[in-house]
Amino acid sequence: ALRAANLPMYGYPRPTAPRLAALARDAILFENHLVHFPGTTVSVSQMLTGRMAAPLFVGYDYLAVPMHAEPARLLVLPRALRAAGFHTGIVSSHYWFGGSADLLREFDAHAIVSERSGEKPYATFDRLLPEIDAFLDAATAAGRPFFLYVHAMDTHGPNGFHRGFDRFRNAADWPDAYNRYDAEIEYTDHGIGQ
Repeated sequence: ALRAANLPMYGYPRPTAPRLAALARDAILFENHLVHFPGTTVSVSQMLTGRMAAPLFVGYDYLAVPMHAEPARLLVLPRALRAAGFHTGIVSSHYWFGGSADLLREFDAHAIVSERSGEKPYATFDRLLPEIDAFLDAATAAGRPFFLYVHAMDTHGPNGFHRGFDRFRNAADWPDAYNRYDAEIEYTDHGIGQ
C-alpha cells in the first residue's frame, strides 16, 4: 500500500521517508518491480515466491482461490532462509494474516497485532514496535542471521495525521489526499527508523 511514486529515493520532491532513503543508499533498491494484480493476496505471495502466478498464501477464501497444492520445488523465501539457518519472523497488522493464513507456517515466529476499539481498521505502526523489538532481541540473543517481514498498514488508508507528523497538513499547494498520504508515510518511516 506504499506507492514508490511518493518516496524520495524514486524522485518524489517531498522528504516523506528519510530513513527509508538512508537504508536504500546502503541496500539493494529495486527500481522496476511490478506485480500483475494490485492486491495483498496476490502481490505478497508473488513477492515471497518470485512467481508471477504463485499459490496464494494470504487472504480470505471468498476473495481469492485458496492454495490446495504447491508446484514442485517452489521457492518460498522465509522457508528457504529458515532452511539456511536464518531465524525468520513476521510482524503485521494486516487482518488477512490471521491464524488461517498459510504464510504464517513458513516463519519461526509471527505476531499479528489486532486493532483496538476506536482505532483504524488495523493497529498503527507504533503498536507493532514492541513485537518488532521482541523479535530483534530474540534474534540477536540467538546469534543467528535473521529475516523479519514487517507488513504495516498505515499508508493503506484511511489516511490521516498522527500527532507530531503533520507538517504536510496545511500545504495548500498540494491536494489534501497527498498531504494525508505523505503524512502516513512520514509516520511509518519514523517507526522504521526506531
